[in-house]
Amino acid sequence: TLTVTATSSDTSKVPNPTVNYISPNATASLTFTPVLNANGNATITVTVNDGQSANNTITRTFGVTITSVNSAPTISPVANQTVVSGSSSALLNVTIG
Repeated sequence: TLTVTATSSDTSKVPNPTVNYISPNATASLTFTPVLNANGNATITVTVNDGQSANNTITRTFGVTITSVNSAPTISPVANQTVVSGSSSALLNVTIG
């Protein structure tokens, strides 16, 4: 029986992947979702263990680069204002996200 595991070198950017594998299939799948608003690099290490007492594991690594998304800024809705001509300026409170 083979066991497949995967770990991330930086779980603050990429949590440990979920491994979908059923022995003795020849393939497995890994699923991971980078942490929201993270950017940088992480190394994923995949290990296959055949359960024997010697020479039982093999590992492979691959890199993941996460780039931040440049989302457009937003402004909360601003209510219409009425200002009397010649009076002082209107004060608007705006939330920018």
